[in-house]
Amino acid sequence: MTERENHYPRSMMLERSNALYATLKDRVRAGNKGKVLAVDLVTGEYEIDEEQWTAIDRLNDRLGNPQIVCFRIGYKAVHSLAGGVPEEPE
Repeated sequence: MTERENHYPRSMMLERSNALYATLKDRVRAGNKGKVLAVDLVTGEYEIDEEQWTAIDRLNDRLGNPQIVCFRIGYKAVHSLAGGVPEEPE
């Protein structure tokens, strides 16, 4: 397995990912609540799918070496260890 180069340092990844999601969430929310949004931090290109790995694989196939972050559309987290994931406010 080849190691991927990070285009953004870890300290900037959270800031960049939150900014991208803020610009995309209104565009992708309709009809996609509960699906996974996989976003490339460098280009802002994205894929949406019911399954996280399917969205990630499609983004990898299309972009080659993306730096991916995932969101569950309409929710505050992609996964939960304790049970349910809280929804975002409308």
